[in-house]
Amino acid sequence: MPGEPTLLRSRQYQVADTRIGCPPLGHAVPPFRGRHVAKAVRATGQNVRRAQANTHSKKDNTMRKSLAAALLIATAANAAYAQPGDDANRQVSGVLGLEAHATKEVEQDTVHITMSAQEQGADAATVSRNLTQKANSAMSVAKGQNAVQVQTGSVSLYPTTNRDGKITAWRGRTELQMTSKDFGAASRLASQISNQMQMDGVSFSLSREAQEKTQAELTQQAIQAFRDQAQSNTKAFGYSSYTIRQVQVGANAPMMPRPYAMKAMTMSAAADAAPPMQLEGGKTQVTVTVSGTVQMK
Repeated sequence: MPGEPTLLRSRQYQVADTRIGCPPLGHAVPPFRGRHVAKAVRATGQNVRRAQANTHSKKDNTMRKSLAAALLIATAANAAYAQPGDDANRQVSGVLGLEAHATKEVEQDTVHITMSAQEQGADAATVSRNLTQKANSAMSVAKGQNAVQVQTGSVSLYPTTNRDGKITAWRGRTELQMTSKDFGAASRLASQISNQMQMDGVSFSLSREAQEKTQAELTQQAIQAFRDQAQSNTKAFGYSSYTIRQVQVGANAPMMPRPYAMKAMTMSAAADAAPPMQLEGGKTQVTVTVSGTVQMK
């Protein structure tokens, strides 16, 4: 039939249109379709690259602006910080450090006496009882006067063993501590109780009242010495006046009393009261220090 070839071509055309995604049936296929597709692909790639370039450019601009702002803030902070620092550096050139001392030797006015008693026996209870009796007897004598402060010290009780570790005896020791500013009264009390307890050690110290009084006196002297040094050094450096920037006042701590060990008396000598001992406290140093800095003008 005359129309059949046309119909067949139309169907082929339709199939071809379906495979390659051409325009709907009945429309003519544009010539050179492959070239248009390639051109469109190239155009798309160029657009993508332009978009990426624009994105990087915007990021770079943002980073540059952030860095510039940070630099401005840092510069302003450094400038603000440097201004007081420069003033301080200018002041340091006229700062002078000084230290002055005032020292005095004073008599130690307090005596400390240690009395002790020792016992040994086969029974721990007996040794402990004998030590308690001696300590109580000494305390009863001490309570009869008010010039000496007496208090119990350390008490110890321990066994003596042989090579096999068996206990063969018990030993014990008890102490009394006496403190007084009246050296004569302390020495007489030690003599009175020497038939019960022996003198183990003697030491001397400066009382708190004497220490505070001496420090107050020396503080005024040390402060005046500091001012004198500041004035003389200011003139020596060519300045006319000064102001105190910083100052500290300190005093040395009193030395702790060190007991002087006494030679132990024999049992026969301890039977009778020993004569009173002449006590001399000796001297100790008290020092006050004033240190600081001054600004010369």
